[in-house]
Amino acid sequence: MTCAGRYQAGRFTARNAHNRNTRASETFILQSPKCPVSCQQLREHPPHANLPRVKLAVHILLLASALVLPPQLRAAPFDHSHTNFSQVLSRIVKDDLVDYSTLKTDQISLERYLDQLAQVPEPVFTKFSEKQKIAFLINLYNASTLQLIVRHYPIKSTKEIGSWLTGPFDQKTVRFMGRSLSLGDIEHHVLRRNHDEPRFHFAIVSAAIGFPPLRHEAYQDAKLDEQMDDQIRRFLRQPSKNRIDLSGRMLHLSRIFKWYEKDLNRKAGSLTQFVVNYLDTDIAETIRGSRFEITYTDFDWLLNDSASTAALKR
Repeated sequence: MTCAGRYQAGRFTARNAHNRNTRASETFILQSPKCPVSCQQLREHPPHANLPRVKLAVHILLLASALVLPPQLRAAPFDHSHTNFSQVLSRIVKDDLVDYSTLKTDQISLERYLDQLAQVPEPVFTKFSEKQKIAFLINLYNASTLQLIVRHYPIKSTKEIGSWLTGPFDQKTVRFMGRSLSLGDIEHHVLRRNHDEPRFHFAIVSAAIGFPPLRHEAYQDAKLDEQMDDQIRRFLRQPSKNRIDLSGRMLHLSRIFKWYEKDLNRKAGSLTQFVVNYLDTDIAETIRGSRFEITYTDFDWLLNDSASTAALKR
C-alpha cells in the first residue's frame, strides 16, 4: 500500500520527505561600539598574533575542567532502560487502553522524557547498537504520539487532527537529532528505511483501537525480541482484529498485515508463514498443512481512550 493510499485510509501521507535531512543554519552578525585601540597599536600587536596560544589554553582549561568535574555534573550515558517512559506508561495504560484524561492533567513526566530523547545528538545515536536504536525509535514514536493526542484532547479519533492534506502523522512535532520530523517520517523514513525489522509495525501504536495495544512498559534493547514477539501474539489473540477459521480455512487478519505485507513477506517468505510463527503449535501445524485464504477485517480508527464507553466494549 502506498503512503498516499494509507493516509486516504486515515493514517499517513508522506510529504516533504526531502526536508527530513534539512538543518537550519543561522548567521549571527555582532556589532560592537567604537574600539578605543589605535590603528598603530593594532599594527604592532595584531589580535590574531596570540591566537594559537589562546586556543591551546582554552583546550587545556576544558580538559582540566572535565577531569575535575564531580561525577554528577558530567554528561551521563543514555539510559537504555527508558525507565522514565515506563513510569509514564504504567500510570496511564489500563486494560490495553490509554487514560488520556490523566495524562492531560499531568504531562510533565512525558515532556521530560521527550526532552531526554531530543538531547541525544547524532554522533551518540549512531554509536547505539541496532537493538538500542530500534527500541529508542519505537519509544520516541509512541511517546510523541501520546504528546500529539493530549495536545488536542478531548477527541474521538486522530482523524480530527490536522487536515486532509496534512494529517496527524504529517505534523512536524517529533524532535530527533536536532531535526523536526513527523511521526510518518520516523516510521517510514527512519525505521523502515534503515532497519530490516518488520516486527516494529506491531510495536508502534498510532492511538487507534485498530492498532496493537500500547504496552505498559517501554521497549528496551535487552529484551526487545521478547517484547516484539509478545506484542504480535497478543495482537493475534484479539478477535475483533484477527480471527482464524480452521474449518473454513480462512485467516481473517487486521489490515496492518495488508499494509505491510511486503515487509513481512521479505522477512518470513509469506504472510501466512509470518502469522503461523506466532500461533500455538497445533494451530500452526494445521495451517501449514492446508491452503488458507486470507481476508482483512475492518479497521477501527476510534481513539484508544479508556474514557470512551465504546472503546471499553472492544
